Amino acid sequence: MTSEADRQPEPAELRQIARDVRMRLLVRLTGLHVIGGLVVFSYLQQVYPASRAFDTPWLNDFALLVITEAVLAPVAWQWVAWHFRHTCRWALDGRAPTPVERFAVLQEPWRMAARPFVLWLFAATVICGGIAVRGTYGGAEIADLAQIMLIGGAAVCAVSYLVLEQAYRPLFARALAGEAPPRPSSLGVRPRLLLAWAVSSGIPLVGLTLSPLRATG
Repeated sequence: MTSEADRQPEPAELRQIARDVRMRLLVRLTGLHVIGGLVVFSYLQQVYPASRAFDTPWLNDFALLVITEAVLAPVAWQWVAWHFRHTCRWALDGRAPTPVERFAVLQEPWRMAARPFVLWLFAATVICGGIAVRGTYGGAEIADLAQIMLIGGAAVCAVSYLVLEQAYRPLFARALAGEAPPRPSSLGVRPRLLLAWAVSSGIPLVGLTLSPLRATG
């Protein structure tokens, strides 16, 4: 008797599953990185109060954050959609995957989680460049601002891996369809625990180690 997991879906059903997964990926990935950006911005306001030379203590940097996210969000959506079409073409076409396509979709969650770090790097460059032009902080402070943003981006990317892998599960079930992959293609229990530790403790500890001592008075 064929189980529900092993049953081959109809082409129309498979195409709908693929579209649903794509929308969940776009919404969850965008939401995670927007929230991550706001958290990092809020932390930076506590450490380095923005725009000391202006009468608006935080509005200038908040506007820069909004503009940066507004510019990068459509780029991220197109990037995610393009890679999804590339790795999940078989599902969008309503057919079974080839062995190469099966391996590619099983590898996609960690790759999709890692790619947005490039956008965090770009955002850190733009924001720190704007702060440098304003002349509000010196080189050491700007370097510290950059590492805070990049560490925040790394933490968001690590969290997004766990979220994206869960979103991909309906396609994983259809891709495998009773066939085991030639080798494990996702994190096991021990690496997941290590990743959870890295997000909750390891990355903050790195930030504390890299941050220079700050005057409090």
